[in-house]
Amino acid sequence: MEFDSNGGYNGTMLDVPLHRVLPDKCTMLEADALGRLPARTRGVMEFVIDDLGQRSAKAQGLGAVITTVRKMMYTDQRLYVNRTDRAINGMLKVGRKNLFIRDHATGKMNEINPMCVLDFYVHESVQRGGIGKQLFEEMLSRERMDPSQFGYDRPSPKLIGFLRKHYGLVDFDPQPNNYVVFKAYFNKTNSARGPAQQRQPNAGRRAPYDTSEHAACG
Repeated sequence: MEFDSNGGYNGTMLDVPLHRVLPDKCTMLEADALGRLPARTRGVMEFVIDDLGQRSAKAQGLGAVITTVRKMMYTDQRLYVNRTDRAINGMLKVGRKNLFIRDHATGKMNEINPMCVLDFYVHESVQRGGIGKQLFEEMLSRERMDPSQFGYDRPSPKLIGFLRKHYGLVDFDPQPNNYVVFKAYFNKTNSARGPAQQRQPNAGRRAPYDTSEHAACG
């Protein structure tokens, strides 16, 4: 997904050059701020984010696109976008969800409200190059959470393998809602970044993204 300083993006000329709307190598975009962007900037963001969402849906074999600017509006979702000087490498979307998770050992149903990984995509040309790990680690740093404290929406076999390889997460009960919540989630002392230190809605956050201020990772 290449772009240039003149506003070109995959052969399409954008109204605003991409390096101006994504000024950092890893930028965090808040859903509630996207609607306040100037029209031209929002148009560029819609074009790029919707393209990422389509590519992600295709790569995962989903029946519908789950990440677009319109679908993010009026939610608490945050989107992390990773780029180099000339290409967008991938994105990761998180947001809280109310979930009912059954403990298969006891039959107990737990109602929880975890932060969830809702979409995770790395462009095919840079997979296995460390981009996914870099993007995930930046998200963890910004969210101030341990990977075991997230829910994962319909994780692909690649994501399950990624979490096993890099974070040792393997133990979970399959759920009818297709979310994966690892059993470590329910262990309140499993990590220094566990639930007790999950951030409050406005803790440790920079000003929402606009044309002059943005939250960036790295």
